[in-house]
Amino acid sequence: GDARFSIPWTNAGLPVIALPAARSVLGLPIGIQLVGAPGTDLHLLKVARYIEACLGWPWRIAPLR
Repeated sequence: GDARFSIPWTNAGLPVIALPAARSVLGLPIGIQLVGAPGTDLHLLKVARYIEACLGWPWRIAPLR
């Protein structure tokens, strides 16, 4: 993805992470961005890991229809 989407959060001192969430009909990746409170970097990484497990990335993501 484009790092420009995380610049406002980074400049505000907030942890941010982007995750692949699905694929478009054309097979292009669609992502979600998670933003945490200041100082919650480790918690945000744990949340991201949980979401990845729920989504089944990278093996089970089906195209959106």
